[in-house]
Amino acid sequence: MIHASAAIPVEHVSPLPIGTRLLHIGPHKTGTTSLQNSIRANREEILRQGVYYGAAEGHLASNRTARSLLNMSFKGEVIEASEWRDQVDRIRSSSAPRVFVSGEEFSLCQKREIQRVLGELNRENVHIAITVRPLAKILPSQWQLDLKGSFTSSSFDEWLDWTLKPKGARRIAQLIGVPHPFWFRHQHDQLAVRWADAIGADRVSVVVVDDRDHRVLLDAFEHLLGLTTGTLQPVEGKSNPSLSAQEIAIILRLQQILNERGLLFAERVRSRQVQRRLLSIRPRLSTDQKIVLPQWAVPDVTARSRSVYDGLLASGVRIIGNPELLLEVRGRDREVELDQGEIESYAAQMVEGLKADGKLRPGRTTSGIGTSLSRAFRRIRRLF
Repeated sequence: MIHASAAIPVEHVSPLPIGTRLLHIGPHKTGTTSLQNSIRANREEILRQGVYYGAAEGHLASNRTARSLLNMSFKGEVIEASEWRDQVDRIRSSSAPRVFVSGEEFSLCQKREIQRVLGELNRENVHIAITVRPLAKILPSQWQLDLKGSFTSSSFDEWLDWTLKPKGARRIAQLIGVPHPFWFRHQHDQLAVRWADAIGADRVSVVVVDDRDHRVLLDAFEHLLGLTTGTLQPVEGKSNPSLSAQEIAIILRLQQILNERGLLFAERVRSRQVQRRLLSIRPRLSTDQKIVLPQWAVPDVTARSRSVYDGLLASGVRIIGNPELLLEVRGRDREVELDQGEIESYAAQMVEGLKADGKLRPGRTTSGIGTSLSRAFRRIRRLF
């Protein structure tokens, strides 16, 4: 087993060879949005420095093309197979010394898709980058992502119990070898090994994100791509931060009110638009509380974190940054106290604002996301 001290400090990372096609496969909730926004904002500058960003013009990342490769829909839209082929053509036609492609959805690739990616991008030139964070921080963020996407109507504790201890149909699926959607992406050692088995451990780099120093992520990719120090800068307001317990409660109450009044959004409204509207009337407060692990989950998450840590060190892949961070697990010291009057007031303001802007229309919401979020709100209130 490789010792943790063998991990490479970010400042010691050398640029990848000329001709490299660096494929960053995420996964989600590992600082990917911040990195992609910085790359896109500096697209012309990094091209002047010899790096072509492979995302289609106007797109933040290559997630649509990854879904095209996987033959899966993306945000409810069927993606034509031609989008992946167009991505490949753009990369092949670039004369830049290095190419960078980033898309969290590539973390969903299984062996067949991995082989196709490597074959069509010319495996001899491909290097894989994986960004990782502690599971204890990813789990609350992923629950929020699932909740906003209506994949779950569960409270965090219920979702966490289902994720850590699969039951029912999910347990049966696990027993017959169907991968768990969360752990397929976030058992990071196994994710690294899947790609390393196909391309070689020497061409897989795992970047450990440090939440206390956001420069670590940007610096790591500057070094890998041979960019001048300071080329990549954070883009204000363009990250994808987790919501606080208070913000989640307000948005869930908003959905509950819409359900009670028989109202629907008049047009497709993304969760981020709703968040921005909330932040415009209620700036994030220093007293807002993060969603953190309940104490009952700490032993299980600690064991899984140790498994990921040990697995990465044993995998032979290059680790950039401090892998000890992956062992950090913290549970909540006390239950979150929510001001129900504040929640009701801001949710009502949100509804009135949406009505005034013509964003709502009459309709029944007896099923779907409205009911799911309403149910989740009731469960969360019981927990808090």
